[in-house]
Amino acid sequence: NFERSNENKIRILYVGRIVEEKGIKQIIDVINSDYFVDQEIEWWFVGEGSLSEEIKQLEKQNNNIKYFGKISGQIDLAAIYKQSDILLLPSIPSKTWEELFGIVLIEAMACGVVPISTSNVGPQTIISHLHDGFLYDYTDTEMLKKYIESLLYDNKKLELLSSNAVKTVLERYTDEINAETWNRVLKF
Repeated sequence: NFERSNENKIRILYVGRIVEEKGIKQIIDVINSDYFVDQEIEWWFVGEGSLSEEIKQLEKQNNNIKYFGKISGQIDLAAIYKQSDILLLPSIPSKTWEELFGIVLIEAMACGVVPISTSNVGPQTIISHLHDGFLYDYTDTEMLKKYIESLLYDNKKLELLSSNAVKTVLERYTDEINAETWNRVLKF
């Protein structure tokens, strides 16, 4: 097993471009809402983009927010995943873009991090709702809050979904399985 955040704290992680279409403003709204005011939550951000300055400002104003900037090394990123409990991927689809895969979901799940994502095409193929993570409609910030809350107050649920997330990755996304899939595709 690996080192998670302190017993009483839940560490919530975002990894990706720090831009509006990735749902950063939705995360900021959740942080700034009164919903989790007295809760033991740490919010970690990895990535860079047009909203990086907003995250840096939040970090200056709150001792429970940490902004890492861009992290390219897989070992460094894995260390951050292994210290986290929940991954948020609240991507907002538009007419020209939608989250089609979300490799960060698989990376996080492999480390036992429970994903909460908007129900875009990609995340729907990776996450089994209520089994190894949560999916919600991008317009429903209240549901995002409820899913975070459900893990905040139910450690057994968090542990179960974490364990299921690791199993999902081992069953579907190993190098051998990916090679076999590509083999079938290329033979077609």
